[in-house]
Amino acid sequence: MVPAPIVVTLAVDEATQAGWDGLRRQWFPPERLVVGAHLTLFHALPGGRLDALLLDVAEVAATTEPFAVAITAVRSLGRGVALRVGSAILDRLHADLADRWRPWLTPQDAARFCSHVTIQNKVSPKVARSTLAEVAGDFTPYEALATGLATWRYVGGPWEPVLVTPFPSPGPSPVLRATPIVPEPGLSGDQGGPRSPASAGPPRPNPSGIAGVGGVSDEQHDGHLS
Repeated sequence: MVPAPIVVTLAVDEATQAGWDGLRRQWFPPERLVVGAHLTLFHALPGGRLDALLLDVAEVAATTEPFAVAITAVRSLGRGVALRVGSAILDRLHADLADRWRPWLTPQDAARFCSHVTIQNKVSPKVARSTLAEVAGDFTPYEALATGLATWRYVGGPWEPVLVTPFPSPGPSPVLRATPIVPEPGLSGDQGGPRSPASAGPPRPNPSGIAGVGGVSDEQHDGHLS
């Protein structure tokens, strides 16, 4: 049996994750809601390379302190809506990992990185336009804190948690260790201006909580692979 593909996402502070999850529960088609809100760095890495992937994740995380990411706008996905997220540090981190994993990247993961968090997908363009207008109307740009890297297995819909590798805090704080993700129960054009639903503002990476694979987009990951 071919090992399940590996997904790598950005872990953020709990308040931000809760806000993202809330928006996703509010706007995502409920029958497709099998994974929580997430900012995907890589959608489909080879499961047979998991040990090597985790070593690289640990190396990169060890040299990265927690950093701010800016949630700057609400953007259209055509048949969905996402929050646009920006950070030069995040771009460099992604580029570092992509260079290490270049031989294993799918065309999707080898393409230009455009960081975002999908809050709605797989709806009609009309519904998406309505959602975009409503979410953008209440949106105020804000910042979140990137706290680590989360690794998952894509198991045909939901994601199976593998590991959260935290970024070490500066100063003489205790050494942080990578710890397994514990899923929460019960979850198996731009318009700028903006724990998980119901507010455009900003707690923990939880894709496996509610709910990808070769050449599948972040948008496709939802219910399949997002």
